[in-house]
Amino acid sequence: MIKSRSMAVIASFLMLNGCGSYSEDSSAVTVQSENSSVIMQSDSSVSYITSDRREVTNSEQQEEKKADGMQIVAGDKHFSVTLESNDTVTELMEMLPLTLDMSELNGNEKYYYLDTSLSSLPENVDHINEGDIMLYGDSSLVVFYDSFDTSYTYTKIGHIDDTSELADTLGTGSVTVTFEMDGRNDT
Repeated sequence: MIKSRSMAVIASFLMLNGCGSYSEDSSAVTVQSENSSVIMQSDSSVSYITSDRREVTNSEQQEEKKADGMQIVAGDKHFSVTLESNDTVTELMEMLPLTLDMSELNGNEKYYYLDTSLSSLPENVDHINEGDIMLYGDSSLVVFYDSFDTSYTYTKIGHIDDTSELADTLGTGSVTVTFEMDGRNDT
């Protein structure tokens, strides 16, 4: 009877732990599975061991995400964009390249209603900065070429890195803008 209880406890323990293993020391916790390991260190950093045994830290993983950039092209001007890391950006990047006839609104933005809805997590941004690229609702892509305060909610997509010629390039009426991969990670 005791032997069968012990076996049940051991079997339960193994089922709860799955096929992985767990180890801990004073500075790090490692959780391993068949395909990868996650190392959580005491300084709140996280490392991932990929299936090809390559270690990637959370900061390197963020840097890899930033390397997949976007640019917008209007006329003969190219503007590099630093992107947010969210589902909206992921979905938008899958649609690229996009050439859109963007309409003027309020003397501070260009917008275009996409044919498809994107994931959105709108937030009160309080202030728009020149060069912000945002999603209004779930389908209106907006490029701001002036800074101002706002009470509207948007999902952040990214920010144009150098806005020195942005307002002049976008002009006062409708404008054709192409959103495309910028090739920052091309070698």
